Parts: sequence; structure tokens; C-alpha cells
Amino acid sequence: MENKDKKIQTFSEDMAEAMKTGNISGGDIKKIIEEQEGIEKQEENISPESKKNKILMIVSALLFIGAVGIVFFLPTFTKKVSTVEPTRQFTPIIFTEKSQFIEVSRLSKEQIIQSIKNEVAGLNVKTGGIEGIYLTEDKQVIGLKRFMELIKANVPQDVLNYTNDNFLIGAWNGDTKSLFILLQVHSFTDIFPGMKSWENKMWNDLHTLFGMEISGDTSYLLTKDFEDSIVNNKNARALYDKEGKTVLEYIFADDTSVIVIANDKAVDEVMLRLQTEALKK
Repeated sequence: MENKDKKIQTFSEDMAEAMKTGNISGGDIKKIIEEQEGIEKQEENISPESKKNKILMIVSALLFIGAVGIVFFLPTFTKKVSTVEPTRQFTPIIFTEKSQFIEVSRLSKEQIIQSIKNEVAGLNVKTGGIEGIYLTEDKQVIGLKRFMELIKANVPQDVLNYTNDNFLIGAWNGDTKSLFILLQVHSFTDIFPGMKSWENKMWNDLHTLFGMEISGDTSYLLTKDFEDSIVNNKNARALYDKEGKTVLEYIFADDTSVIVIANDKAVDEVMLRLQTEALKK
């Protein structure tokens, strides 16, 4: 305000001085007036009341409000984006030279079993090596309970209650290609009654998976009892055919591991790897 008054005062003094001396012409008066108009115009542009400055002030206010809005809503937006359903993770029970994932969505029991058998038949790992076979539904690895549902196995609830859902279908490459199932259990004491009660259905549930078929020559195995056995100094229960050959058995490899297998030639390697994993813990 002080500067404006000073400029007006200067303009009045200039006019008064010029009129007093009489040393003024029409051109001079015009020049003084133009200078004054220029000063007033400059004052108008500087003033916050000017239209231009009003627009600038409005735009600045909108930008500030927008920035505040981004800061406020960004955490909420980020939180929503990050809540993507993760693919189910699995932890290998033992070391395997290779892992193979088989998508079984919309496959029948027969197709699932055949897919596993095809993988075993085409096994491509070093001699003595093991391949882990993992079944998936929509790219998520399935657990033991779901696997038993898919193959329609009659597994007692006592087995499922005391078994970890993380299990392994493995294929061993030795003088023969052997399939096995490795279960993680709570303890020998917990799992033994359930496994024993499964015996009268186990061969019927798993014979096709292990490459055996029911025929006139093998149908007696449906009702034949399992017998106590010792495999690699470990307690086991085995189903023998008429020639005394093992057709299916389950072995208590340690207090928390059970191996289900038809050919016990792979047991040495599986147990060795179980011991190696135990030493890592």
C-alpha cells in the first residue's frame, strides 16, 4: 500500500511541478498519463484480485487437494493390490534330483493314476536317483488328503488325522523303476492303529498305482492279511503273494516317516535321504 501511495504521490508531484513552472506540453502530459496507466496496470497484475491470479490460485488449490488425496488413498489402493492369493508352497521332504509337476484338474481317477505311472516309466534321473512327483490343481500342489480323495482311496480317518498333508510321491531309478509314497506322521504310536486298520483296503486302493491288476490270479490279495516284517532293521507290515513275494508294504522308516512301497529295493536310498534331512535340522 505504501508503494502505491508513493507512486500516486510522485505522479501528482510531477504534474504539480510541471504546471507550476509552466514548462509542460500536451505531449508531456500524455507521457505522464501513459506512465501512470502503465504503473496502475502493473499493480493490477500483481494484485491477488486480478483475474489471472485468481485462476492461478484456484489451479494451485486444486493441485494441492489432488496431492493430499493421492497421499490419503495410496496406502489403501496398495493394500488391495497386494492381496493376491499366493500359490500353495510345498517343502520337499527329502532331496530329489528332479521334481515333476502334473496338472490333474478335471482328470478322472484312472487318468491321474496313468499320468503317474507314465512319469515313472519315463523316469530320467541318474542311477540311484529319485524324482519327486507333485500333483497340482490350478497350479497349486495338492496335499495327501486331496490326493486320496482324487484316487478314491478308503483311507481311515485315523490315518489322515495323524499324517502331515505334505507328502511325497517318489520314483527311484535303480535296477528297476520303483514308485513309493512317503508319508510324514505325528509318531509311530499315533499312526500305527490307523495304518493297520487300512490294511484290508490298502491293496484295493493302491494296486493300480503300483502297477498291479486284479485278476483271477490276484483277487485273493483283496482279503489276504498283512504280516509283520523287518526291512532294513525297521518295523514293517507286508502283503505277500502265494510265492512269498512282497506285493505291497509299509515301513516305519523312523518315528515320523512311513514309506509305502511295492518293491523295497528303493528303501535304502529313501532312508538314507531321510537321515540326511534329519541331520540338517
